Amino acid sequence: MRVEEAFEAVQQGGLASARQLVDAGVSPAAITLAARTGRLVRVARGLYAAGTEVDDLHRLARIGTLSHTTAAHVHGFPLLAPPGRHVTTAHRRRSVSHGVRLHRSELPAGDLLEILGLPVTTARRTVEDCATWLPEPDAVVLLDHVLRCGAVEPDDLAGSSLLRRRAALADARAESPLESLARLVFRRAGLAPELQAIITDGGRFVARVDFLFRDQCVVVEVDGFEYHADRSHFRRDRERLNALAVLGFEVLRFSWDDVVHRPHQMLATIRRTLRAAS
Repeated sequence: MRVEEAFEAVQQGGLASARQLVDAGVSPAAITLAARTGRLVRVARGLYAAGTEVDDLHRLARIGTLSHTTAAHVHGFPLLAPPGRHVTTAHRRRSVSHGVRLHRSELPAGDLLEILGLPVTTARRTVEDCATWLPEPDAVVLLDHVLRCGAVEPDDLAGSSLLRRRAALADARAESPLESLARLVFRRAGLAPELQAIITDGGRFVARVDFLFRDQCVVVEVDGFEYHADRSHFRRDRERLNALAVLGFEVLRFSWDDVVHRPHQMLATIRRTLRAAS
């Protein structure tokens, strides 16, 4: 596999370790050559970024501090849309490069740090900016993630009224952007399933499920396209579904397209199943 293909497959937040690249089929010699020729940039011992992206970010940093979704991308936070090119600066500029979104603000020192040699807003400031600038679903996906991984604390989200409203929708139990989006769909529809619910049988653990309507014994699972990573994962999932069926649970599964593009159809299926179970 080519270095660029391997990097794109394993990178997280624009970074990939040498071990990840080797596991993806790239030889250590190929990694060294890619770093020497600028296709990869060594940002720390055993850690690399794509050369073209780092170059673009460095050009962007000449304007000001990387912020908003651009900073979120550098921090490795999940985004539902491409990060774009966002810069915050206190200086007045008559023009900037095409595609650059300029935010004018005097950033205090406590809101600044350096990553990969780039000036970037801190995790707390980045989350605050994104949570109040992004559409609500995108903001909640990001907030769920940063609360779950501990990048920010709940007390950090007590800023503007909009930030507080968005933070009130967040839940650190969400394990994926798709779960976050599904939870918002359920909330707007007036449904309140348990999140990341544990199901037991006589004190014995059976399964942890995405959403559970316990009174009706209905489980809702949302799966991305990459859900079954390998054969053993597929087998364990079948065993888990069978164990839930034996206990009388009805399991409904929905994809990204169902949650994002066909929410009304998904909700109709869930409501019919809940009525039948009742």
